[in-house]
Amino acid sequence: MNDAETLLEETDSITPRVTRVSISESDDEQPGPSTSTSRSQRRRSEWERNPKLSDSVCNLDYLTRIRVSKIFDDQCKWQTLAQKLDCDHMIELISICSAGDDSSPTMILLDQFEQLQDSSISRLRDGMSRMNEESAVKLIDSRYVY
Repeated sequence: MNDAETLLEETDSITPRVTRVSISESDDEQPGPSTSTSRSQRRRSEWERNPKLSDSVCNLDYLTRIRVSKIFDDQCKWQTLAQKLDCDHMIELISICSAGDDSSPTMILLDQFEQLQDSSISRLRDGMSRMNEESAVKLIDSRYVY
């Protein structure tokens, strides 16, 4: 079993606990973890009403970034993701920055992608989906929403 599958199993194992927290917090209009399809659809409509919960990549929680990085650092998949996000121009810089140390190229890509004016979690998810990286899409869909 690879790291990504392990992370997904861990996420699946906490889903019931997270769902209870999410449902109890929804009555108070407080942001909480999004864990199901119907829940994420309701959360997306809340994003539209509340700029604080926008689709901006800056609202992507750190734990999800780490989990996504585990998937895309493997076999340099981050380079394909960069291409799907129309960020080809970042590949050389990220390769140089992450060479020779323990830096995650995917984390650097996400940090740089976040700086683009048209970056969004939806666009990131779409790129992952076009790569058929369903485990990464599932992580994005089950992320914490602040």
